[in-house]
Amino acid sequence: MEFARVIVAALLVLFAVLARSDTLVERDRYLVETIAACGNCHTPKEQNGLLPGKKLAGGDVIKHQDFTAVFPNIAPDQESDIGK
Repeated sequence: MEFARVIVAALLVLFAVLARSDTLVERDRYLVETIAACGNCHTPKEQNGLLPGKKLAGGDVIKHQDFTAVFPNIAPDQESDIGK
């Protein structure tokens, strides 16, 4: 039982160190591209899927009888997009 506690403690320390090794940009990229799945709405689409080279460029519009949703550009470009 004591051995199992030592292993669990070691794993917790290892995971904490690994989590800290990511930069803020890497962590945010992970959240945007996986957990939050921002590209599902903020990347323009064509009939065969996402438009190449337009990742997070926005522009999609969803029209519903109660509302219209327009998805903005959230690409990280420093000059023209949300990056600035």
